[in-house]
Amino acid sequence: MSYTELSVEERATIQISHAQGFSL
Repeated sequence: MSYTELSVEERATIQISHAQGFSL
């Protein structure tokens, strides 16, 4: 699944997770 196929909420969750230093 490409990054652009993610929903806005999913992208926000990923960005927040990376910012906090967590890996999905």
